[in-house]
Amino acid sequence: MTALCILKMDLHDPEAFKQYMANAPQTVIQYGGRHYSRGGRTVTLEGKENTVRNVIIEFDSIEAAETWYTSPEYQAAKKFRDGGVSTCEIYVVEKT
Repeated sequence: MTALCILKMDLHDPEAFKQYMANAPQTVIQYGGRHYSRGGRTVTLEGKENTVRNVIIEFDSIEAAETWYTSPEYQAAKKFRDGGVSTCEIYVVEKT
């Protein structure tokens, strides 16, 4: 079943984050993901104001999203956002 991978990223060092952006998107494509949104404008309609960078990626399944996330290619790109560059929450939700 198709799944959506939702990333909520709070950037602490936007300049250093550019290295992540130069490497991570192609790993999504390599593992069959399709970007829906890559940090576009967000409007909060209810609840706590959302001030982070939001990314939504579609995969063919939760397992495909997990394969992408644990892949050597993504883990190498992920190192560019670790170490205080950003904090991130990542969720995968089945489309129903």
